[in-house]
Amino acid sequence: MSRVQLVVFDMDGQEFGIDARLISGILRAKRCNIQKESSMPKEIEGSITLRGNVSYIYNLRYKLNLENTPIKEESKIIIACTNDMPIGLGCIVDEIKDIVYFDEEEIERPICHGTEGETRYFDGIGRAGERRITILNFDRLLAEAEQETNIQQLA
Repeated sequence: MSRVQLVVFDMDGQEFGIDARLISGILRAKRCNIQKESSMPKEIEGSITLRGNVSYIYNLRYKLNLENTPIKEESKIIIACTNDMPIGLGCIVDEIKDIVYFDEEEIERPICHGTEGETRYFDGIGRAGERRITILNFDRLLAEAEQETNIQQLA
């Protein structure tokens, strides 16, 4: 039996979780000096320098089809290491909620209906009591974001 540790965050009142092994840092968005360049696509909020490396900050709201809102005081930046990318990539979330654990068999896998749509970013649903946590496939989501926005060319 395999156990999964998830970092749970909130966006527009919905709870999402990502595999904690992918996270290399969590920062307070308001304390970061996010540099926006006019040549960056709208999906990229800007870049920050973290530990001597440039990390591009992706707006996860575009992928999840959520309304774009300004960065709030409690907003966080999750820095992820995924797909052995030579540069860091992060995303802004409304608030980090907590850390939860699920056994693999406790996760309901998404059912595909013809077109994948947004569900291609979901690994499943974890239920903790009354809570329903959508588990994101962060590798796929950020790899696609990297391709779509040509982050490699920005570096």
